[in-house]
Amino acid sequence: MQYPVDPYLPDIAKALSDHAAALLKAEPGAGKTTQVPLYLLQHFKKILVIEPRRLAAKLSAEWVAQQSGAPLGDLVGYQVRLDSKRSHSTRLLYVTEGILTRLIMSDPMLSDFDLIILDEFHERHVQSDIALALVKKLQERRKDLKLLVMSATLEQTILQSYLGQVPSFDIPGRVFPVTVSYRPSAQGTAVPQQVAGAVQDMLKDPGCQGNILVFLAGTAQIFNCASYLDGRVGDAEIIPLSAEYAGNYQSIVANPSRRKIILSTNVAETSLTLPNVQGVIDLGTARILAYAPWSGLPTLEEKKISQASCVQRSGRAGRVAAGVCYRLFGESDFFARTKFSEPEIQRIDLCQIILELQSIYPDQAWGWDTVDWLERPKSQIIEQNKKLLQNLRAIDEKGFLTEDGRRMANLALHPRLSRLWIEAEKLGLGELGLLSALIINEGMLLGHDQRPEEHLESDVVYQLQIFLDWVRKKPRRMSLDVPKLQRILKSYDMMGRSLRLRSASQVQLEREEDLRFAIFSAFADRVAKYRPLADTGRNKLRHYNFSLGRGAVLSDASASQNVEWLVAVEARESYNEELGRIFVASGVSIDFLMRDPFALIERLEETRIDPKAGRPRLCKQLLYGKLLVEEVWEDAKADHAQDLLMIEVRKKWPACFEDEDALAIYHRKLALMDKHGIDHNMPHFEGEMLDLLIDHVCEGVRSFKELVKRSLGQAIREQLDYQDLELLNRACPDTVALKAGRKLKVNYVGEDEPWVASLIQDFYGQSETPSICLGRNPLVLKLLAPSQRPAQITRDLKNFWLGSYHEVKKELKRRYPKRAWPEDPETFVMPKREDLPRRK
Repeated sequence: MQYPVDPYLPDIAKALSDHAAALLKAEPGAGKTTQVPLYLLQHFKKILVIEPRRLAAKLSAEWVAQQSGAPLGDLVGYQVRLDSKRSHSTRLLYVTEGILTRLIMSDPMLSDFDLIILDEFHERHVQSDIALALVKKLQERRKDLKLLVMSATLEQTILQSYLGQVPSFDIPGRVFPVTVSYRPSAQGTAVPQQVAGAVQDMLKDPGCQGNILVFLAGTAQIFNCASYLDGRVGDAEIIPLSAEYAGNYQSIVANPSRRKIILSTNVAETSLTLPNVQGVIDLGTARILAYAPWSGLPTLEEKKISQASCVQRSGRAGRVAAGVCYRLFGESDFFARTKFSEPEIQRIDLCQIILELQSIYPDQAWGWDTVDWLERPKSQIIEQNKKLLQNLRAIDEKGFLTEDGRRMANLALHPRLSRLWIEAEKLGLGELGLLSALIINEGMLLGHDQRPEEHLESDVVYQLQIFLDWVRKKPRRMSLDVPKLQRILKSYDMMGRSLRLRSASQVQLEREEDLRFAIFSAFADRVAKYRPLADTGRNKLRHYNFSLGRGAVLSDASASQNVEWLVAVEARESYNEELGRIFVASGVSIDFLMRDPFALIERLEETRIDPKAGRPRLCKQLLYGKLLVEEVWEDAKADHAQDLLMIEVRKKWPACFEDEDALAIYHRKLALMDKHGIDHNMPHFEGEMLDLLIDHVCEGVRSFKELVKRSLGQAIREQLDYQDLELLNRACPDTVALKAGRKLKVNYVGEDEPWVASLIQDFYGQSETPSICLGRNPLVLKLLAPSQRPAQITRDLKNFWLGSYHEVKKELKRRYPKRAWPEDPETFVMPKREDLPRRK
């Protein structure tokens, strides 16, 4: 069988012979993944091909081994997580991206290989960026080491700039036209129903006579869709395809006469050869690597793919003949998507990568930073990861690996989980620590919608017991993900052998408190404290405050419902929700906090107002981050207490007095006297004069309870001499007397002119307007109706009597006929109460 890449093979080999690197851009179906490495075996001793996915690595190795005529694991082999098939005679090895870092950690010169091939580099996984940087740096010491970067859509300008002007090849593939149609479903339609409708339509579509490839997001969707399609697609064969269903690939190749419905993840976008596909159904999503902001651990999140990935998927329908593609979303949705996916290195946690790179360059401070990145990670991510590695005691302050750091780097787990194991191992719980780390690494055993059978202090310990029961075949009345359990067990067996640990079947759950401390030591910056809320009937979930700020609620799927302190092993924040949500927690004791692995303990001593005693006392606080662990009150020294009281008075000034307006009224009076030219020497209480006033107020006072009993107005008067006080009372009195004898309070507060208010009848018999400032400032009179609402506002009482009074009288007399409404109010004398006729 001839491939489009075949005529280029001699030139590619020649380019690699003459240059350190080469670039190869080849459209899907050109044969780059299988034909190029096999041909180059004639020119190189040993070749390492780095693939982005386990399934692609395994199937490519199987295909090339079959072409070579040698059994898989002999000339051609593979090595992926938890699985490998290779031998001493293997010269062409397919691996997943992270394997290269581990190989260099064990052999810094990578002496076994003389050619490294990076396949599908356009996907820009973080490990492919790291692999590129590591090989480039290694080439400085190994001139014989060659590099070939291959992809369907290479960013050649960036790579040419990075690698130098290296040879580049652009190879067309076998591409036929593909008709794309957009078929968004009604909102709320489940994925299996969407897919079933599209498959049934495509089976009848004259544009698709071959197999149908359906792109889904993850194994769970594949399983659900396969179950739903069963019995709904006639005699077509339903074939799930993902890393978990790798064995099904042979079913696709076999029996070509039977039509197939292939349900696949994004592994089928570029890497695999799938025969006779003429129809593609694209849901438009994929499970994309990200990291959990709380734990920092890698996580897969279902997200929309880029336009480039959509085009890549639709192209799968046009490799053997013209085909069709149904996109199960709208055309506007497609054009609203990003053109290319953001490189992983800009959006995921790099903590484990930094630690592994530091172990590769252990003799250099911050050795990982000597790597020449194709695209440098964001400085914020780098700084966060550096700080975390120092808190985990993997890297010291100078940037070198610690002894624990060397062990953590070799464990091939996120540094948090490595710290969990090391801490457990120091406590004699190595097996339990490793199993706990692996359970967390797999995203736990139970889903967020599964309620616990019992409430314990730790979700991790609870699910660890579930795992140990499964190992011993003890029945549990709950649904468990068996493939996940098998992966955990297989990982434990492989790692446990190298760490000389007992088999899982021999492990018993014991010393839970020590195990919880090991968990705490890995997540000590994720501590939260229970915050009781008033019982409103709506607060069903327990609320917590975090040591670094913000709050969250504990999911009712957590088993840790009765703890005051906990670490959040898994939590999520949402931009449209005020509080985060904790899904996986582990209880924490005060003793754990006091060991303080992340140096978050702080002791504060401060003299402040004791809210219970209402006076200055010494407050001693023990804080963990922003959370109060302990608070003790003691009597403060007298001088400290007095100083604090004065400080607090200044903060609250003048609200700590019942007559808090007294100072504002005093200053208003002085302003009025100044306005009307009344000479005086009375002080303005501002600046230093205010300080003196505060000192006077606080003199001899020990608490706020004593202070509030004092009058601010009286304190001001005590600062004036007799003549000043007498002048102030005459010029700006607090009250004025009417002719009829009634005293009215003068209101000085506010920007309005000073005013008095009383019933209109209280002003009968008076023609002059009451005034202040020695008669120079007539007061504003608010003449009230019996309803206590102003009937008239005036500063000229005499003219009011002569003028508008009669209109006011006419209206009010009709409404209040029993009141006195004289014709001549200016001379009218209101009868005294004892002169009024009595009711019979």
